[in-house]
Parts: sequence; C-alpha cells; structure tokens
Amino acid sequence: MPSAPPWRTVAPLGVGLLALALGAACTGSDEAHVDRRGERVLPSTLRPNLEPLLYPGETIPEETRTWIPFPEDILSWSPKGKPCRTVEEDGRRVLKADRGEEGLLLDIRGEFHSAHVNRIQVRGVFRSAHKVTIRLEGPDGFFHRDPTLRTRGQEKEQTVSFDLPKLVGRNIPFDRLLVHVGGTTGSRFQLNAIDLVRKPRHSFLPAPGEEPAATDAAGHSRRAVGLVPARGARCEFDAVRGAQFSCALLSPRHLGPKSGQPLVSIILSSQDGPTQTLEAQLTLHPPTWTVPSCSLDPWAGSRVQVDFQYTSNLKNPGVIALAEVEVWHPLDSPPCVLLVSSDTHRSDHVGAAQAGVDIQTPSLDGLARKGLLFEDCWASTNVTSPSHVALMTGRHPRDTRLINNIDRLSLDAATLAEVYQRAGWKTLAVVSVRHLGPLGTDLGQGFDQLVYPQADPWPAVHAVDLIEEWFEAYPDRPLFVFLHLFDAHHPYAPPKSHDRMYYPTGVDPADPSLPALKVRPPYIPGDILSAGIRDLDFPRAQYRAEISYLDNQLGRLLKRERIQAGLIAVTADHGEILEKAGSYFNHGELFPDTLHVPLILAGDLVPEEYRGERVGIPVDHLNLGRTLLDLSGLGGADFPGSNFLRAAKSGSAGNKALDLFAISAHGYSASIRRGRWFLLLHMQTHKGNLVVERVKHTIELYDLESDPECLEDVAGEQAEQAKILRATLVGWLAEASTEHLSEQKQTSEAEIAQLEAMGYATEATVVTDEPWYTPDEK
Repeated sequence: MPSAPPWRTVAPLGVGLLALALGAACTGSDEAHVDRRGERVLPSTLRPNLEPLLYPGETIPEETRTWIPFPEDILSWSPKGKPCRTVEEDGRRVLKADRGEEGLLLDIRGEFHSAHVNRIQVRGVFRSAHKVTIRLEGPDGFFHRDPTLRTRGQEKEQTVSFDLPKLVGRNIPFDRLLVHVGGTTGSRFQLNAIDLVRKPRHSFLPAPGEEPAATDAAGHSRRAVGLVPARGARCEFDAVRGAQFSCALLSPRHLGPKSGQPLVSIILSSQDGPTQTLEAQLTLHPPTWTVPSCSLDPWAGSRVQVDFQYTSNLKNPGVIALAEVEVWHPLDSPPCVLLVSSDTHRSDHVGAAQAGVDIQTPSLDGLARKGLLFEDCWASTNVTSPSHVALMTGRHPRDTRLINNIDRLSLDAATLAEVYQRAGWKTLAVVSVRHLGPLGTDLGQGFDQLVYPQADPWPAVHAVDLIEEWFEAYPDRPLFVFLHLFDAHHPYAPPKSHDRMYYPTGVDPADPSLPALKVRPPYIPGDILSAGIRDLDFPRAQYRAEISYLDNQLGRLLKRERIQAGLIAVTADHGEILEKAGSYFNHGELFPDTLHVPLILAGDLVPEEYRGERVGIPVDHLNLGRTLLDLSGLGGADFPGSNFLRAAKSGSAGNKALDLFAISAHGYSASIRRGRWFLLLHMQTHKGNLVVERVKHTIELYDLESDPECLEDVAGEQAEQAKILRATLVGWLAEASTEHLSEQKQTSEAEIAQLEAMGYATEATVVTDEPWYTPDEK
C-alpha cells in the first residue's frame, strides 16, 4: 500500500484517541454492533455528507459539444471497405453501411484541436457486434490512436465514447480524423452522428453531493468527488472529545495539474471553537493518495464545519479527488470479518473434505477443524464476475441479469460492503484480477478502498501482503475485508516453491515417447498443447499445487490473533472441470464440477456449539452475506438471504433451500439440484468448451448418487422425474425480477483479449427484461 506523503497543520493540533457523536449531517447507521467482548457499541465510523462549496465570482467551465455533419456526397470522406451512402432520415442525415466487406474506414479532413476536443463519440445502430477505432493525425506527423472498443448487437442506438484524457491541457492541432468500424462480413450498421466533445477536467469526477465514482492511483481505488478552484466542498458534524477526522486526496493522472505541487486546504471551524487549517500537498509523479487527519478535541461538544479548498494559479489546474471523508473513534477490541474467495476452487480439493484427492491444505484444514465445514455448498453460476456479484448482493444471477465478465454492477445494487460501511465498519477489498475492479465489473461499491492489478493477475503472496498491511494500518477500526485469490484458475503455474509438488520427480510430462494428445482447443487450453504436454496428470497435479500454494499464503493471515478472534469465511465463486466427456480444464458448463464449492466458517464470532462440526445439508452460497451479518451483530440490517446456521442447527435447509438453482455464463443453460437429482435445461443452442453441442430446449438429468460425475444422462429412463424438475426450473425462471442490476459498459479489445487469454468466452450479452426461457411449442 503506498504510504501517505507528509502533510502539515498550519495551526498546531494535538492528535489523540478518538470518539464520535452522530451529527445530523452525517451518513451512517445508529444500529449497534457487538465487539469481541460482547459489548454493544455504536458505529465507530461516520461519513459526513458533502455539499458543493461555490465561491462568489468564480465560474465553472461547462461541457461543449459539436458534431460533424455527414456530407451528401460520402465520397468526400474517401470511404474504404463496405459500400455506404448518406440519406435523410427523421430530419437528419445518417450514414448507412450495406453488406459487403468486413469493415468501413472513413477519412474525415478538417480542423480539430486538443484544446477543444477530449472526447469523441460515435453514435449509431449496430445490429451485430462491431469494433470501432479512431485515430487523430496532425500536420506535423503527431497522431493519437485510442483503444478499439466493441459494440453490442442490438436494434437501439448505441454511443461509443472515446475519452482522450491524455490530450487534456495540451495544445495540439489535428487535421485528420480516421474512424474505422469493423465487423462481421455481411453485417449492416448505421452511423447517426460523430460528436466532438470538450469536457472540462472537473466533469470527469462527480461534484460534491453527487454519487462518488471509483478513482484510481496505480490500482488503488477509492470512491471520490472532484474539487476545483472554483468549487470546493463542505461538511458538518458534531464532535466529542477523542474524535478523529480524516480524508483521502489525490491528483488523478491525466485529470490533475501537469506540474507543481497541488495544495488542498482543509479548514475546520465552529461557532465557539478555534479555526484551524490542514494543508495537504499532493504528489504528482506518481499520483499517490494523501491521507491527512487530526484530532477533534479542540471542538469537543461543538458543531464542526469543514471546508475543502483547492487553490491553484495554473492556467489548467485540473481536478483533485476527495474521498473517504470520515469521523471515527477507536475500539479496544474491534470486530473483524474476513471473506475469502478462492477462484475456480473445487469443493473436493480441500484436505478436510476427505474426498479422496491427494492434496495438502493445512491452513484450510485447521480452519475447518476449529469452525464449521459445509460439505454440500453450491454456487449460483459457473463464471467469476456474476458469481461474485451474487455473493456481494445476495441476489441470484437470474435477478441481477449479470451473466458475463464484461458488464458492470449497477450503482442501484445494495451490496454487503455497503451494509458494513453504513454500520461504521472500515471496508477493504483486494481482487486479484483486473476485471473485478473498477475497469470491469467493479465490485468496489461499498468498499472504502479496493486494490486490483492493472494487467496480469496477482499471485496469492502479493494479495495477502496487501491485506496484512491493512491490518497493520487499522488496528483499532472494525474491518470487513474481502480477499479474492486467483491462483487455482487456469493457467496452472504454481511458483517454484510448489511447482511439480504432486508430480513424480524426474518424470517428463512432455516425454515424446508418450502418446500425443488427440484433443484440441477449445476442448483443452492451448497452452497445454503448446508446451508439448502429453500426460494430463501433469496439469491436474499443477492445479492441486496451486491450491496448496494459496493455502500456504492464506495461512499467514489465518495465524493473526485478530482474525481468529473475529469471523472468517472461505468459499469459491465456482469450481473447475478437470475432465468430462472429452473436455478438459475449464468451467464452461453447469455441472457439480463447476458448482460444488468449498465453504468454511470459523472464528470466535461463530457460536461455540457449531465449531468443529461438518454440515452435510445442501446450501446455496447466496446466503453467505446474510450469515456473516448475523454473526457480526448486524442481524437487523436489510440484506437478502437466510442464516446458514439455522439450517445447520435444524439439520434441514428448509424446502426452498433444498432446490439449488444456477444459471450459466451468457444464460446458455439453467440447472436445478434436488437431492440426488441434477437437471440441466439448455436455454440456447451452444457448444463452447463442450465436445457435444447442446441444443436449445433440450434437457439432461443425472443421478448424483449413482453417477456423481454426471456422465450418464437418464432423462429418458426417469421421464417423470425429469418432467417435474423441468417444470420447477421453468417456473423459477419465470419468477425473475425485472429490476436487474447489470449495466452494459464499453469494452476495449485489450480487455477482451485478456479475458480470452484466461479461457473466458467473451460474447456480449444484451441485458433485457425478456423472459429467461421461452418454452418450445411442443
């Protein structure tokens, strides 16, 4: 975690231990939680509401927008590729590209200037997926090329926006704009407009009083609003002796000033108390979060007003990010909840599961011995982002409608982190892949801080290091911490300490004397073939080695006394198919291999009577959030789901919980598990990683008692059972909420390539309110 650079107090303040009385202008909850000693305490952290502070005589630049009219004679734009023409339609001239070659290149000549343009928007109707690229060229040879963005196939107008923050504040003329639209051969599209937009830098961040937005410094994200010289921010709260005030400030890359040392003044005052100022100097190279703080003892018993003022004499001062405005007090024994998600982790690959797998997981085994091991926990889907969204919202992918790794979680979602945050907990998250961060699905909603990789996935050692730094930084704050580990996900490449841990010494898995593999991508990952691997026991062994490695790293955290005294939950988003009917090392369909996941609850906040127990009843990990809140003393908080422990105590999950439902990536399939029976219903014709194509409207039925690997479809032999389960599943699909939590976002080709390198299918899924399943007419 980058350390905060120095800040100074203009009028000296004492720094002491802190407490807080809730003021009318603060957000938060007055619901008490229970600390380690069983004492009920008020929230230790309150977050004052921010309001914009406008200065007389100052003006804030507004957005300007112009558009490039399509010429009547499109040949003046030297089109190359698809046949195209411009026509009058609804009072405007639009460009229609007909069937033909794969793409269309438009060469638009004119006078463009970086001082007047920092966003270019291409608006149109794209009935199939297309790739859009722009390039600006200048008379002196300078050019700017933005990343290629991908559209979705749909009938309504889409806007593809190219933000050009690198050009903000620069004085660069351009005389040529190239727009390329690539797509499937034979596809048509229509361009409605090309807009040239000048967005003031401050408009890239919300104003004080608006919903904060994820703001990044080298992968360290906080939710922030923007300060500019013409507009500051103000908040008010009531203070008591011992209270502490803090905030976080950043000069964002490309949006902040280009030179100098930006200065933000934080002025604290009250009617009957002193006026004192904190001055925070921000670091530009590299941009780093600065965290000023002070004691509120001088204002004890008073209503405190805090003004945030950014001053600059630069012509282009940019915008400063303001985040984590907090008033808080310490606890002697603050509670701690650690939620761990081990990506792509099969339930049988934990030693404590006693499932006959040769694997060493001493840290997880020790956790299971001291806590509660759920032997039959199932995930709600087989893909990373949708499963984590379900975990964090308590809502099934059926209802969130987020079913791929591309779409974004809507701000309308109510998340588990937000519940803890409102209750006064510090909320922190480390995710080990980029697509769970703010540039992807964005699991950061409700987290004060979220850290993520900007390129390749992180190994467990790095993710755990970051979490350990947080435990050192916040020893007296209640913590809700989410840790996502990616090591078990393909490609299986454990570090040297665990490499070949389960493979015989001296044996070459690529020995040319072994029979060559006949299977080919997409039924097996391409890197296994390119490495010349002929023994499939080798990648299986490496998968186990990855899990033993992450278990070793996780052990560093689990040894901490504070974590043991709190609450720990370890689960997975989905499992992995190691081999099934000619398909290897993927999670491309709904099967027990991909849905059956580990779940362990442990720590002193787990009631004693449950510790050391194994629970055999089936449970859905959608209910994990509700269980954590109840055990954290937040049982009155509004969050969906039911408490696992009630089921564990009664020995029954209840009739509804006995039916476990799932929806696959992209909505290809849905499934129902009821006792020994597992039924798959294919909602779309698809193949993906499967050798045999699955046809729309068909079903598969498996008897998990006699066929746990789901190798023999008995839908014909058990027609009545299949009919009952199919009707139940179709009825469940029909009950889907129409208030989905999925938002489509622009996706770059670089992001698509990274996801595909991890083995994910990247088809764009158009979010609609249409029924999940329309029965056939038979």
